[in-house]
Amino acid sequence: MADSQSDHDHAAGAVSYGVVTPALLPRSPSVFVAKSELLRFLDRREPLTIVRGPRGYGKTSLVAHWARSLSGTPDVVWVSCRMALFGEGSVPTVWDAIAEALARSGLTDERASDENEARAQLAAVLRELHRPLCLVLDDFHHVADAGVEAALVDLVRKFESLSVIVCLARVVSIETVGAATIDSVVIRPADLLLTEGETSEIARRLGHELAPDEVRALHVESGGWPALVRAILSNGGAAPARGTLGTLDLRAGDPFLRSVWQELDDWQLQRFIVRTAILDEFSEDDARWCSGIHDVGEHLAHLVAAGVVIVAGTGEKAVYHYVPAVRRACAALLTSLDPRQLAVASRRAAEVCVAHRRTNIALGHLVRSESWTEVAQLIDSRWVELVAEFPEDVAEAVERIPTEFLECHARLVIARDHLLPVVRKDAAVDGGDGTLPTFAPAAVGPPVPRDDGDLFELPGIVDAMEQSLAQIALLRMTGNFYAAKEIADRDHDAVLVRVDELHDEVRQELAPVLHEWAMTRLLAADLPGALIAFREAVELATTHGHPEIVREASVGAALACAMLGYLQPAEEWLAAAERDCLPTGRPSPSDQIVEAVRGIVALERVEPAGFHAARSFDLPQDVGELWALAVMIRAQVALVDGTHFQILGEIEAARGHSDGEGAPGLGEALLVAASVDLHLALGHISRARLAINAVTQRYETTGLARARTEYLSGEFVRASEVALEWLRTRIYAPRHRLDFLVILAAAEQARGRRYEAAVALDEAVAISVATGITRAFLKVPRRALLDLEVEVPKIRDILEQPGLLEMAEFFPAPTISAQLSDRERQVLESLSRSSSLAGVARSLYLSSNTVKTHLRSIYRKLGTHSSVETVERAFELGLIERPS
Repeated sequence: MADSQSDHDHAAGAVSYGVVTPALLPRSPSVFVAKSELLRFLDRREPLTIVRGPRGYGKTSLVAHWARSLSGTPDVVWVSCRMALFGEGSVPTVWDAIAEALARSGLTDERASDENEARAQLAAVLRELHRPLCLVLDDFHHVADAGVEAALVDLVRKFESLSVIVCLARVVSIETVGAATIDSVVIRPADLLLTEGETSEIARRLGHELAPDEVRALHVESGGWPALVRAILSNGGAAPARGTLGTLDLRAGDPFLRSVWQELDDWQLQRFIVRTAILDEFSEDDARWCSGIHDVGEHLAHLVAAGVVIVAGTGEKAVYHYVPAVRRACAALLTSLDPRQLAVASRRAAEVCVAHRRTNIALGHLVRSESWTEVAQLIDSRWVELVAEFPEDVAEAVERIPTEFLECHARLVIARDHLLPVVRKDAAVDGGDGTLPTFAPAAVGPPVPRDDGDLFELPGIVDAMEQSLAQIALLRMTGNFYAAKEIADRDHDAVLVRVDELHDEVRQELAPVLHEWAMTRLLAADLPGALIAFREAVELATTHGHPEIVREASVGAALACAMLGYLQPAEEWLAAAERDCLPTGRPSPSDQIVEAVRGIVALERVEPAGFHAARSFDLPQDVGELWALAVMIRAQVALVDGTHFQILGEIEAARGHSDGEGAPGLGEALLVAASVDLHLALGHISRARLAINAVTQRYETTGLARARTEYLSGEFVRASEVALEWLRTRIYAPRHRLDFLVILAAAEQARGRRYEAAVALDEAVAISVATGITRAFLKVPRRALLDLEVEVPKIRDILEQPGLLEMAEFFPAPTISAQLSDRERQVLESLSRSSSLAGVARSLYLSSNTVKTHLRSIYRKLGTHSSVETVERAFELGLIERPS
């Protein structure tokens, strides 16, 4: 209808009036990105157009930009409803503002004197005007007179030449009633929000060249709120500070948000926002509990419609969260203006988070509001969960708790003295020069008190070193063992000194809680952390009369030592446990662990008579990551006794049960590493490669699985690279370091790099002599190791030890011919998906002759004669994955 009016012939006999000049329109920002789809909505000139959005969403700028772009018709009359409310003398009405605008636009000769005359004037203009007229009513949400809305709708229905654009900040009746009676279009807040591309364009126009990830972060931070984006970009170019992105300060929009907050006149909405913005995400029930407001649906709908709150899901499953900038600004406002209300909101938010099993988030809320009593209660009640899964959050809390309060709670003391060194190890261990301090060898064994000398001294370890290289290797090995000597000494001395300063009840509780802490680290498969804590628990329990703790902690320390590869200390811990055994006549819960430790020691030393104990190391699946460690130990036994498929079945069942339960962690990595070893032993290289590609590579166990897979598939260069990369890092377990060194030696030998192979094997032999671990040498071909006998004479002594000599190698020999270049591998992968050489050439942007050259090289290396045979051989060797 409006489009037909734009073509109306208004020249013949029509009264001609001047079109509104740009000077009469509101000023738009100098940098404004107009959405073309919204301009098309305005070009339709429906009888009624609603443009709704909070302050700063660009609704006025959008309509003003559209009006300036018009080339003759329609005439535009701009009316500010905010101006109409704040005149001098008698309170002017919207009709007075319309009359003033008509006069300024030259559509009337003089301004109407009252409301009735103004309405009559507008009707007269519409009757005499033979071209379209667009009436823009800005800030219409300030109009409280419902009669104005009804009169406007009547005028629009009566005069086809009139179209009305209403700009408002919230829903009013003209949007709902008008839409039901006349043709209309509504531009909502979500339509006004910027996209990432538009955010990038505004940044560019304001002189900021942002990288894609910076644009994305800015867009997420602001939620696409146009004015907030401009505020951050215009005011945020200061030097980098906390909470900045590059040189862009994301907090630069806070003054704008504070000004918006000050204009908010709905106190109930204000209360709702400050009580719920403290939550990172929440449901409707959560919002009801935190805000204390029963009917929260209207507030949520308003905030969602405004784009300030984002919603995912529908109905009872709907989850809400605030735009990050809004959430942060509300938290800052609450902290500065009303700390008491912050404490109340934080406690309620913590209750919500605990109910949703998000205990670490709950702890953060309580710490931020300095609710120390509630912090201690939460750590006490959720101790195992927090220290096992969220140690960093506990450490941050402990660092902020006042000392006089902390020392009244045993668990907080344990967290301070044992958790903080663990979590802050990177700052303490690395002195800035790239070197790692050493850890005293005796720190892994039971304490042997002496009048003079180191409490950590353990006779026997040093005597086992047959040459200086062995001593260097062990120091290097233990230097990579979890924490430096300085940390261990500090932990030991600090606990023993501070115990006498603590309250009596805390002092008595310290040993049991320290043992509990050690168990949480063990269940989380943090073996080095568990070992340190078990050892301290033994000392404290001995001093304060807890014999049952001495026994259980000694057994726990033995298990940690055995799994790490400290075999002699493990046996000494077992001896200490038996020495402190209580004469109850009842079996102890740790008896199974004692047998498992003996089995693990026998397995690592290749003493077949003791393998049965490692085979029986079976724990309930609900004990955490320790269960996965037990499965991995049994998988190593399976390499000897041939029960590969039984253990693979257990692993697949466990992984299938845990699918979709959060991100893969250490337990998943241990299970995958165990399955990789079993697949490799069965010759299923492609399955092993598929499994290892699906899991994170940040754990030593998966790093070993990757290196072994590369070696056995004939990718010796890659195997060396993976092993070297891990050997340069902090490897906590001696048996892991030994495994990496043996793989590196075998891979370098296969490459013809005898010197590098001999260096790696020399260190491996030294670690084996120092620790007694020999099983690692069965994981590569004997002939590869014996080939280095001239350079490393002691390798024959190890390989001919009783037990090792009779034991078969665990894995088949690697496929030496399968060393492909990266380009050859790409050709193979493309060939597996394409039916022609031309298709391979096109996909890789190569000539057909080049593809043929690569194929001839691949044929020679794999011993094949056709493309079909080559692809099938590559699948068998695990060089490429079969299409799913």
